[in-house]
Amino acid sequence: MKFLQNALEHQEKAYNNAIVSAVVKFGIRARQDKTFEETSKLLPGIFLPYVDDLSLKPIVLALFEQLDTPRRRSYGFPSLLRHQELLGAKKFDELSEEVAIPDRNAFQRMCRSVDEDFKMMVKGTKRRPRDGVSFGLIPNRIINRLLDQNNPNDRSEGAVLLRKELEIQQEDIGLLLPYIASFVQFLGTLLTESHSKVVIHVLECHEILLSAAPATMRQHGEAAARNLVRLYSLQLSMRGRQ
Repeated sequence: MKFLQNALEHQEKAYNNAIVSAVVKFGIRARQDKTFEETSKLLPGIFLPYVDDLSLKPIVLALFEQLDTPRRRSYGFPSLLRHQELLGAKKFDELSEEVAIPDRNAFQRMCRSVDEDFKMMVKGTKRRPRDGVSFGLIPNRIINRLLDQNNPNDRSEGAVLLRKELEIQQEDIGLLLPYIASFVQFLGTLLTESHSKVVIHVLECHEILLSAAPATMRQHGEAAARNLVRLYSLQLSMRGRQ
């Protein structure tokens, strides 16, 4: 998937549909359930920067096909929900017009069975936050607390919640990986916080990411290192003022 993402970044638009076809053939329709599961976790997030240049119809149709299999259904259904949220209900319905009636009915039944918070059917019953998520995984209510410049205690509590969320969601960390670069950068902005508890919990978030996704974090080691250098520089600056 990382190779395909690099291809999207460097290839001409004419090749984009070929890349989508490769995701469908070798990812969604792969014989190995594990390959499908890991692919579905990254969709549609991996295509987010290029969504205006892509036809996601083949992906949507292929995901609908997976609803026939119980094991694949628990990954395919949440991925379809994410596509629906990204594209909007009208566009999603247009792309799914050719879906077989039994698969469409299955999707509608699952949609009706979820509560107003959209219970996630990924490895058990998890709730989709009512106010949405950022970086593919983090509830917006946590992000909003971290960005609250008027309430230091709220930011501190937000940092605690962020650390706990990453701990709880380690098995589904793949949802975050397409956004890892911007997420690490976001963590870096939090290290400028004067509240020591915020800084400590943000550093713990780095540690959790290194443990849960070591290969991906190695690819973004420079960004993580910049965060630590920034923190060190701030500490030196503060000492100089004392």
